[in-house]
Amino acid sequence: MAAPEKMTFPEKPSHKKYRAALKKEKRKKRRQELARLRDSGLSQKEEEEDTFIEEQQLEEEKLLERERQRLHEEWLLREQKAQEEFRIKKEKEEAAKKRQEEQEVR
Repeated sequence: MAAPEKMTFPEKPSHKKYRAALKKEKRKKRRQELARLRDSGLSQKEEEEDTFIEEQQLEEEKLLERERQRLHEEWLLREQKAQEEFRIKKEKEEAAKKRQEEQEVR
């Protein structure tokens, strides 16, 4: 009887790597679009509009990054609180176990 083969799944990129790749692709597309528009000989007004749109996109990215950072900090606080609660619970359990052992010895 042959040993069962292990099922292998393609490795899923972490969320952080996925977001970085997504941002990189967006920046690449934006640069390509700007280059295409620049090469097509846009008028001064259209260039100003493109600059305005680019600034809006950058501001939107900054807002998204700040929101992501805020959510991460909230998660860190929740995690820290959960760790502290777990530590206190463990200490109480160990103290109760120690008391019970002492009572059994007596």
